[in-house]
This record gives sequence, structure tokens and C-alpha cells, in this order.
Amino acid sequence: MKRIFRRPSPAMVVALVALIAALGGTAVGATVLSKKKVKKISNNQITKRAPGLSVASAGTANSAKNATTADKASNVLSASVGGGCTVNQATQPGTTATEASGTPPADSACNVDFSRDVTSCTYVATIGEAGGGESSRGFITTAQTVGNPEAVFVRTTNIADAFAVRAFHLQVVC
Repeated sequence: MKRIFRRPSPAMVVALVALIAALGGTAVGATVLSKKKVKKISNNQITKRAPGLSVASAGTANSAKNATTADKASNVLSASVGGGCTVNQATQPGTTATEASGTPPADSACNVDFSRDVTSCTYVATIGEAGGGESSRGFITTAQTVGNPEAVFVRTTNIADAFAVRAFHLQVVC
């Protein structure tokens, strides 16, 4: 009598075991996590990480109109700075921007001072809107201001990576 099927190779056995484990894990995960449990976990995480933020009543991102305390989150600071280190708008009262000394041209680098310690915060800056036909493309560098724990150093350049006076937006999250 001749055999119709050959023995499966060790690689095929391992692949079948992995397939069965993956399908079984998905089925178990689907029964363990219900929508109600996920929502409860999410609300607890939001409450722990941002106690001033209330989005519990928002069913979707579009219905987050009831999150009226979002603007009171004290851990998020931002500033819109025009070319020449002029603060146009800021979330923290008393936010100032001064030219960083010793940098040619001087107003291509600013120290943005938020009047509170930002040494343990993270920050990101983006090039602002271009004016006068200037391209909005360019590069931006951020760093902790040396000697001032309340300020962030921001330097702007043009697309050729040459120092340039540019408007920028800075966001700090503590």
C-alpha cells in the first residue's frame, strides 16, 4: 500500500502551532475585553494623567464639547512667537521671549520664558507662517536654556540651514 500523505516538516508543525495559538489568543482577548471595560480603563488613565481634563461625557471626538475644563490643563504651555522674538500669544500669563545673545543674527534665536520651571518638560517647536513671500520651510532647534530653568531656547533657520529670523510656535508639556 502506497502512502498518500507525507509527514509534515518540523517547520510546518511549528507554523501550525503558532497559527492555532494566534487564533486562540484572539478569541480569548475578544471575550476578556469588553467595550465597557476599555472605556473604564481609558477614563481611569485620563483621570490619573490629566486630573484637570474632563472628557468622560464625550462619546466621540466630535462630541467633546462638554470637556469645558480642557483649557485649564496646567501641564500644557504654548507660545506663538513672531520673527524678532515677539510673543504674539501664550497660554501662560507673563510669557516672554528675548533674543539669545551671541547668535548671528541675534533674533534668529530666542529664549522663551514661561515663568515656571520647565526643566522636566518636553517641548516641540514648528516654523510659523511665512510672511512677505518667505517660504514656510526651514529648520528649528529647541533646547533647555542654559542658566534659566524657566526658559526654552529656540533657533530658526531657512531651508538652506542658514540662520534666519522666523516666526515659530512652541508647545511645552510637563
